[in-house]
Amino acid sequence: MSRPKVLFAYSVLAQFTSAVREYVLAFKKWSDMDIDYINVTHGAIVDIDFNAYDVVIQNFCARFAIDSMGPSYLANLGKFRGVKVMIVQDEYDFTNKTRAAIVDYEFDIVLTAVCQEGLEYVYRRSELPQVEFITVLTGYVSDKILERGKPVNNISERTIHVGYRGRNIGPRYGTLGYLKHIIGDKFAEQCASRGLPFDIATDEQSRIYGDKWYDFVGSCRSMLGTESGSNVFDFDGEIFQQTQAEFARLGQHAPYEDWLPKLRPLEANIQMGAVSPRFFECSAMLTPMILSRGRYSNMAVADEHYIPIEQDFSNFDEVFEKLADIDFLERISHRCYEDFVASGNWNYSAFVVMVEKAIRARLDQSPRRVLADPTPKSEGKASALESEITELPLPCINYNIAYFRFECEKIISNYENMMTTSQDAFETSRLNLDYCRNLAIAAARDLSSEDAIFPMSSYDSKLAEMQAIMSVHNDGQTKWKQLEAECAVIPPPTSDEDQPGIDSYRSLENHLMVHWGNMARDWAKFTSIYSTTLTLASESQQRVVALIESKEPESELGPEAVPEPKLGADDSGSASLDPASERVQTEDLGSQSLAAPKSSQSRWQRVLARFFPGLSKKV
Repeated sequence: MSRPKVLFAYSVLAQFTSAVREYVLAFKKWSDMDIDYINVTHGAIVDIDFNAYDVVIQNFCARFAIDSMGPSYLANLGKFRGVKVMIVQDEYDFTNKTRAAIVDYEFDIVLTAVCQEGLEYVYRRSELPQVEFITVLTGYVSDKILERGKPVNNISERTIHVGYRGRNIGPRYGTLGYLKHIIGDKFAEQCASRGLPFDIATDEQSRIYGDKWYDFVGSCRSMLGTESGSNVFDFDGEIFQQTQAEFARLGQHAPYEDWLPKLRPLEANIQMGAVSPRFFECSAMLTPMILSRGRYSNMAVADEHYIPIEQDFSNFDEVFEKLADIDFLERISHRCYEDFVASGNWNYSAFVVMVEKAIRARLDQSPRRVLADPTPKSEGKASALESEITELPLPCINYNIAYFRFECEKIISNYENMMTTSQDAFETSRLNLDYCRNLAIAAARDLSSEDAIFPMSSYDSKLAEMQAIMSVHNDGQTKWKQLEAECAVIPPPTSDEDQPGIDSYRSLENHLMVHWGNMARDWAKFTSIYSTTLTLASESQQRVVALIESKEPESELGPEAVPEPKLGADDSGSASLDPASERVQTEDLGSQSLAAPKSSQSRWQRVLARFFPGLSKKV
């Protein structure tokens, strides 16, 4: 058949990562199909005719799991009658969303990181006979690596004995996620104790991008690594919600060991350990790898392709002995180069040819194309966020200014709403605490109870916590205005080669996002305290009623049951005291009750009027 027309959907903001951009560009370079690109995420307005295409390929940087695509793209995708291809990674996040999208949007081909034997567990493959699942890697040998050629420095000349960049991604991804962080910490300790030079970091600020990353890999005598992926599939997001709540409460990730009993049974269901793009980068740069022992897509063999470190780190002496053997390092590095780079089996060219073959086979089976205008165009850009068809994917900085302004406006709006909500919640919480305090004082005085309903210190400490958080929010508002002013005047990078401009811009972007993350974390703490005050208020009422009933027969109070405190719903969805309707006058504990006539009073109101003459309510 003639060259199929393909619309390749991607996220422009993911293009700052070399591995992602090389993956996206590979389809244009190595496919015989006619490919156009369009950005579909972060508010993009997609106003084109999809039916001018035979195929839509949705790349992994546009993810259903995190709802990153806009409604205009999804509407067009739903109506499109050609062949639909989904490339998906990180499938362990909100897996049910991805599966639902495969069904709802009728994808024909799914390129997945899940091994074939794991597809039933992850996607219930038997229920999707019309979908072709093809297991692929998360990255391949890129042309950029091949163009750089072999490094000129020998392993013996490299001054950094052990290099690594990783991150602490918390406990939710199980053992494979935990190893990404702990392997760096463990080797840093060992290198320091043995007096070996190393460059190991697991914080976000130390990450390296672009050509600088390849320079770093080529300067290391060895590179640490772990298997890519996770054996913990969070199908409905429950694990994510729980770990996020813990992070908000603790201000840091919970220890992996605390989650081990819950995660270990889940990890037994599947084995996802795969090679990552870093594996090929090290192979191409002739940099030997020290990897946690694993399956690595059944491609790499321990002691032939890498130096294995046991997952319990019990063989450090053996690892460092091999690291000192330059001849051994030379052998395994050249073996990796020959098997994974020079062979051509794992190049992007081979990958794209395989994908194209599957697409053409599906087109032959079900040519659903409905040809419209053969030259699809947008009707004109309505805003800076309207996506246009491009011959090549746009570099991140080309759209980054418009998109970053858009994201900043959303964050500023959310922050302003947060501040307003915080002030309202703070006032509500203060009223609830005052209510609890007065109930306790009145109960201790009027019922001659030796013990307060709750210790006064518990009210005061909660009030102090809320005031401290509000102070942080006020300081944050000042900081935010400073960052906003910087954002308004910073000059955009002039090109992809303007590294100082790009670095400056990304530094500001990082500061803004970190600041927003801190505010969100403080807000989570605040809502937790707010919820506690609501519980205190409700329990205080119940304890007062119980104390009253223990001292006075129910018959003297009337036949009605004492009602629950008037409840509303707080932000967390739990029952809470509504201060607007259950407002307590706290200014004058000695004033007389404002209770209504007995015939119209509830039992609770009569309890307050009879036993707490100093505690009045508006009714």
